[in-house]
Amino acid sequence: MIRLYQWQIERVEGNQCVAEGYVSGHPRLSDGTHIHTSVLVQVTVDTEGYSLLLVTHSGNHYCLAGGDICTEKWERTDKNLNLFGVSSFGKCAVADAVRKKEKMGKELEKRLSENELFLMMLGERCTEAFFQGFRGYYP
Repeated sequence: MIRLYQWQIERVEGNQCVAEGYVSGHPRLSDGTHIHTSVLVQVTVDTEGYSLLLVTHSGNHYCLAGGDICTEKWERTDKNLNLFGVSSFGKCAVADAVRKKEKMGKELEKRLSENELFLMMLGERCTEAFFQGFRGYYP
């Protein structure tokens, strides 16, 4: 199934919405390509996998994990998800995403040496970067 990372739900016209994010597993696009899907025709919640399952007008099926939501625009995403009867998923997803990022930051802080850089890649695109700077005092 196609996945989106750093995803959000945007309203495009009236009550029509699209999903936006960095794609993985698309049959015609390279991993890491930033896309806008075609108009969403169905949005359901997979409570077992804590994700959204989308079907678009073009017939593609997408999986959007709660922890991969774009935390900067989650309020608009949450509002747009209400159009599909998926209330409060955005609030829970952003809390999950923040916890995920904090946990990763703490683990990387332990593992990275001074002046070491960790990049999260999706295909050829860097989606996040963590840098462990100098610890100590400057003279």
